Amino acid sequence: MKKILILEDEESVGNLERDILKREGFEVTLAEIGKEAIELLDTKSFDTVIIDLLMPGPVNGFDVIEWIKQYKKEMLNKVIISTGNCVRPTTREFIDKSGVGAVLIKPFRLDQLISTVKKVVKKYKKVVKK
Repeated sequence: MKKILILEDEESVGNLERDILKREGFEVTLAEIGKEAIELLDTKSFDTVIIDLLMPGPVNGFDVIEWIKQYKKEMLNKVIISTGNCVRPTTREFIDKSGVGAVLIKPFRLDQLISTVKKVVKKYKKVVKK
């Protein structure tokens, strides 16, 4: 079973994404804050990570991606950015230079979520192991 980590601070959005992906046969872990996502990435193995960029708290999605670049570089192409704020020039520039596997622009349709996750999982083999 393919393992997905979702970093999403909006509880209803995270729960919906989790439920949809579980129904598609994925094992899903949900993190609501960046620090929790980093702890999970540091100790567990995932086939794909969906990261919401903007969230409250000291560690946001940008920080998690920068952490991945530094400590889990082999995971970067398996990251899916989920954001509704790609209009801001700094966000767009970050996305363009990030090297992630895919980007989902909110609001996205559920079939887009499923197809994007399946594409990224299929394209990249699991390489992060502990």
